[in-house]
Amino acid sequence: MGLAGGVIAVFGITGLGCITMAELLALKRHVEVQRGRGDASYSDVARATLGTWGSGVVAFMALTAALGGMAAYLAYVSTTLTSIYPSLSVGLVIAIVGLCLLPLVWLQDFSLLSKLAGFGTAAVLVGYTVTMAYAALTMKPDKHLQFFTSFSSAASGFGPIAFLLCIHFVTFPLMTASRASTVEGRFERLFAVSAIAAALINSLFGAVGFVYFGSDVSSIVLNDFPGRHWCIDATRMLVCIDLLCTYPFLFVATSHMLETVLLLQKETKEEAAMTLESCDVVKADEQARDTILSSDAYRLAIRIAILAISMVGGYEGSFGGLVSLVGDVSLTTLAFILPPIMTMKLLRAELTCARLAVNFGVLVIGVVVGTLSSGFTVANLLGYGS
Repeated sequence: MGLAGGVIAVFGITGLGCITMAELLALKRHVEVQRGRGDASYSDVARATLGTWGSGVVAFMALTAALGGMAAYLAYVSTTLTSIYPSLSVGLVIAIVGLCLLPLVWLQDFSLLSKLAGFGTAAVLVGYTVTMAYAALTMKPDKHLQFFTSFSSAASGFGPIAFLLCIHFVTFPLMTASRASTVEGRFERLFAVSAIAAALINSLFGAVGFVYFGSDVSSIVLNDFPGRHWCIDATRMLVCIDLLCTYPFLFVATSHMLETVLLLQKETKEEAAMTLESCDVVKADEQARDTILSSDAYRLAIRIAILAISMVGGYEGSFGGLVSLVGDVSLTTLAFILPPIMTMKLLRAELTCARLAVNFGVLVIGVVVGTLSSGFTVANLLGYGS
């Protein structure tokens, strides 16, 4: 995107994200008033606005975003560890990491993981600081610095920014739990402050990286440093630990989505079959126990499948490619396409002309930029990019 283009893109996506987040919160409140309950999810809002197909689109996009995110994390960890220890193969690293993550299949209490995840922010900030300091002290600025790059390069850069900043689908539980959401405008302001702070930090990091590494910087900038230094390797390991501590939360969200849909369908069929059979108490108890055991086995199979899919994705895909694809398709749809569509349909009676125009503009930008960026990303993944 170039030095100026990248900064403009980061703050542009941040601004659009703040607009659609405010609209999602308004939609959530509207649906909760209609239902008389205060725990509406993104899927609930889509179902109330667009029907079953809307809820299905949200579930599919959220599922692909979570699975793609987990695969990207494993791809990052395997790439980083093989760069530190060249004797290791990507397949071996993925297998070892998979075995370490296997207990998640049976884990019920995630309180320890929530504490470990607190190290994530610190690890990322340490990584940013070390990267910028090391580059400034040991490297010279790129001689061919570009403020704007080609159209294809700019389009390809949209996905990673969306992956980083468009977290709309995971904020619904925060909206429900936060006291700030009970006061109109307060949660929106908190989100805006957090988003702007993230945009400032990432813009600074991206600008410094572009100044010193130029347009040839890879998706994992820590691996671009020449030579070896213990502080760089330690920072790489910290980021890997951060991602492995973050992985369980995406894993839980993904398994919960699949278990809710698949087990609900399975249990509904079993209950219908049981009502047609004898009302014998002993037989009913036996059937209930069998149903519980069957559901537990079903749940175990779902979780093992999720882990296996993310491992295959981490082995076959690249970190940059996975991040771009998830950002271009899933997160763009959830952040910039569905919110304005639902707002213009469900809240059309209370929309001013200015608000309607803003939502329509966001929708057009989301569709056009998302489509173009997805096309360039797919072309690059298939080897047709420049």
